[in-house]
Amino acid sequence: MRNPKAPSKPRKYRKKGRQNYYAAYWQDKFDDDGNIIRRQQIQVTLVDDDGQPITTPRKAERACDRLYEQLSAEWHGRPTEVTSLAIYKDRYVNARSRRQGTSRAYEIKLRQFLNYLVDEHDATQFKDVKREMVKAYLDDRLDKVKLVTAHGDLRAIRAFFNEAVRDGQLAENVSGGIRLPKLTKRASEGFFLPSEMDAIVEHCRDHDPKWLGIFAGFRYAPFRREELCYLEWSDLDVDRDIIRIQDEKQEFEWRPKRTGRTMDLHPSFKEVLSNVRGSDAFVFAHPDGATFDDVRTERYELGRKAWRKVKTLCDHLDLAEKDESGSWERRFPNGPHLKAFRSGISCELQLKGAPLAYVQEQLGHHDNQLTLEHYTHLVPELMGSLTKQFIGVLGDGSK
Repeated sequence: MRNPKAPSKPRKYRKKGRQNYYAAYWQDKFDDDGNIIRRQQIQVTLVDDDGQPITTPRKAERACDRLYEQLSAEWHGRPTEVTSLAIYKDRYVNARSRRQGTSRAYEIKLRQFLNYLVDEHDATQFKDVKREMVKAYLDDRLDKVKLVTAHGDLRAIRAFFNEAVRDGQLAENVSGGIRLPKLTKRASEGFFLPSEMDAIVEHCRDHDPKWLGIFAGFRYAPFRREELCYLEWSDLDVDRDIIRIQDEKQEFEWRPKRTGRTMDLHPSFKEVLSNVRGSDAFVFAHPDGATFDDVRTERYELGRKAWRKVKTLCDHLDLAEKDESGSWERRFPNGPHLKAFRSGISCELQLKGAPLAYVQEQLGHHDNQLTLEHYTHLVPELMGSLTKQFIGVLGDGSK
């Protein structure tokens, strides 16, 4: 007689031509004497609390998780209710429907929050948590970290309790109504000056060649972070000197979806690419040679390492001290970041008088108003620099 196995974790799927989702899982089938006949697949329609078919992938993932808990509880003969904050936190951050970056960030923030609840209030169950505890934790964080970090903590805590409310663990979100001081400065508004971007590239060329290709890409083309990390050899047309950012990639359906566009392949970036040796599909591999179990984790970690590396390079090169304009603190109130390359290229092109339509196409904005709203205001002297070329035309008096 074979040993019985626990039911497998349900997987969501959708039938062709249908909008609603189903779940499929494997479990043992027994005869009247309790002997295992075979391992069979069970398929069920996923429905919400009101009994309506589920039509969105996120809700389907959540329903699969709840179904798996129910099946596991029945298998082990224990109740399905989860009251422990630590147990629910592990399930929450490991949900397959959550983005990997969000899971990592939220896991750290929630672990700190739950440790605080245990140490200061001896709260380990959902029923023990009060709004005053959450408020006290955030007040304590404001004394230790930057305001933008405290806002991130509040978002993580609020999302965590929202999920608990949806799963029936809480009657209401205990973080509701808590407000932090408003952020007046945003890190996304930072931009590198051309000299700063060149300094980073030259340093990599002379002292850190493993990072040269990645930062040359950020310097010479307005890539978004995921666009550069997921750049494939098939995206490059070296004969026509263009880079194609595609809408969809069938072999990697989980890639971030971006509007397709064509960018110019800068001669300096083209020269660097001639010496780059990435993987079979992707242009860039991990500079430190790290390997991961799956491609999704590999690409995510590459972007994360690049984000950390640019901070290290700025400190090593003393870019803040060498900023003659004295605008470093205004440009980077929360520290340098990778998007500063993209913003810097946008500002550089506009300061050189590039047509707005060209800048919009390179950045991949669907509307030129978006380009104006997000980037033109970054450089106070931008409009003045451009209008000086045409100010003489006004009142010229020529007939």
